[in-house]
Amino acid sequence: MSSSFLVEFPSRASMRALLEQGNWREADQSLLLLQAAFEQGSLSDVSLNRAYAVFDQYLPSISTTLEDWVEAKPGSYVARLARAKHLVAKAGFHRGYTRARDVKQEDWDIISACYQRAAEDLYRSLELTTKPILSFTTLMHMSIIGGGDFESQYEQAIAVHPMSMEARRMKMWRLRQEWGGSLDSLKDYVESNEHRDLKDEDKLWMQAKYHEARGHWFEYFESNMAEAERAYQKSLSIKELGFNLAKYGAYLAQDTKRIDEAVSYLERAMELEPENDIAKSDLARALIIQDIRNSERALKMLREAMDWGEWYAVQMHNALNSDPRFKILMPIGIGFNKLSRYLENPRSIGGWTVRIAARVVLVLLAIGIFRLFVNLNQAK
Repeated sequence: MSSSFLVEFPSRASMRALLEQGNWREADQSLLLLQAAFEQGSLSDVSLNRAYAVFDQYLPSISTTLEDWVEAKPGSYVARLARAKHLVAKAGFHRGYTRARDVKQEDWDIISACYQRAAEDLYRSLELTTKPILSFTTLMHMSIIGGGDFESQYEQAIAVHPMSMEARRMKMWRLRQEWGGSLDSLKDYVESNEHRDLKDEDKLWMQAKYHEARGHWFEYFESNMAEAERAYQKSLSIKELGFNLAKYGAYLAQDTKRIDEAVSYLERAMELEPENDIAKSDLARALIIQDIRNSERALKMLREAMDWGEWYAVQMHNALNSDPRFKILMPIGIGFNKLSRYLENPRSIGGWTVRIAARVVLVLLAIGIFRLFVNLNQAK
């Protein structure tokens, strides 16, 4: 990055803190500098989009600041984009992960109102900067979910930024079979000559993403687990990335005999993408299945993801609480951990004899937990 654009890249947490404090001015300045760096060619659109991560999950705590920001600076490109992304996230929160027919009418009304306001902000933002790439990709996102002129938006995005990986990511999402595309059309797109000038690492990303999408289709729409696993492994053989590590880890977690392997993949995914709240939620579940003594860490991870507005984490948390096996065993696992930590300090026990006796109790408790888990599992 050139010296003109030496600006500290904002973390999701730091941006959230600014906005919850009502400090939209500093957020505005930081994002404007990053937009300028992108337009000068010293920042990728992928990195630029990462700076907006705080707006891609619905956080009611920043809504008022976003309204104040746009009201004070209606001509700010970044303010319009930030509020639009926030509104799209709010719509997504009300949409959830259920089937469309299961969404309540009151939620559809909120979704419609959010999309209308977001579209107004986005179309206004197109006039406010030279390369509004993220405005186009957000419009593309809305078109996939709610209908719209996706192809025109894609063409405009590529015209603005021919090397855009964010536009390509949206195009690949649109070509998935669940959104009306097909594996053949997705393959044709990935192999298209229009990507010939991309960096090798970006071409590998697209190939890995294609095979991950194949795995998703075979797993969820054809129940062909053997073919799904081959596709996930093919994706990983091309390049290990956060998304395919997480996807394969979640796939493996369905088999309790492979839970250690699942945890390993999900842990690696989190190392690459520490802000991936879906992967964090899947890892939390896998950790509990692996060993009930992981409950304390797992619940902490789920609560962190829920705090960021991740609906998937809310569903995961509710599912665990409604499962009698985990409802009974998680508090025991947490207590087991606390007692273990307590026993690590000899001075906290009143002598070695008492400490040894307590360790015997701890072992018996572990055996009891294991037997209870097995019995509950068999009963279920």
